[in-house]
Amino acid sequence: MKIRAASCPSCGGGVEFRVSTSLVTVCPYCNCVVARGDKAVEDHGKVADLIDTNSPIVLGVSGHWHRQRFDVIGRVQYKHPAGGVWDEWYLAFGNDSWAWLAEAQGKRYITFEKKLKSGVQVPAHDSLMPGDQIALGSRGDFTVGEVGVAQTGSAQGEIPWSFVPKKDHKFVDLHTEGKGFATIDYNGETPRLFLGQEVTLEEL
Repeated sequence: MKIRAASCPSCGGGVEFRVSTSLVTVCPYCNCVVARGDKAVEDHGKVADLIDTNSPIVLGVSGHWHRQRFDVIGRVQYKHPAGGVWDEWYLAFGNDSWAWLAEAQGKRYITFEKKLKSGVQVPAHDSLMPGDQIALGSRGDFTVGEVGVAQTGSAQGEIPWSFVPKKDHKFVDLHTEGKGFATIDYNGETPRLFLGQEVTLEEL
């Protein structure tokens, strides 16, 4: 894992980008969001302190999924529209592949981004309701569990997208038979699909 070191443009403290997929890192000294620039790092503002969720996961721990090692290098905390927060941990595997590990309501879900095949149409966010069925091509049919608009709260470590606090985050969570799980991110020009399953800490 190649580490790129830099100085925080806000406080001068040392910050690191450990993987090429990271677009920002949060300064551990002043909570400044430090973004990669063309020639130098850039100051994208500061994040609030994280809310303590009593998670057993912390930055720097490692685990394995399907015999592949990962390191926990980032965390995003979202504010749920119904109140409370949930955490999503950024997992870095070898060869610059990565995944998210979400912790919500006592459960954990690991998901990897999957490209939507041509011909697979994802319904508009506002058109979906819990209980609806979505066909995801060869991946089968998924049932909508939740449709919501959360808000980005805080962050820690590295993030693979340009994190901005207090920004709306449109999402749809889906389930299928067994432990299958998927979430659709509606926050870019096109929807992004993240596919995976419910897991336990012991499985990681």
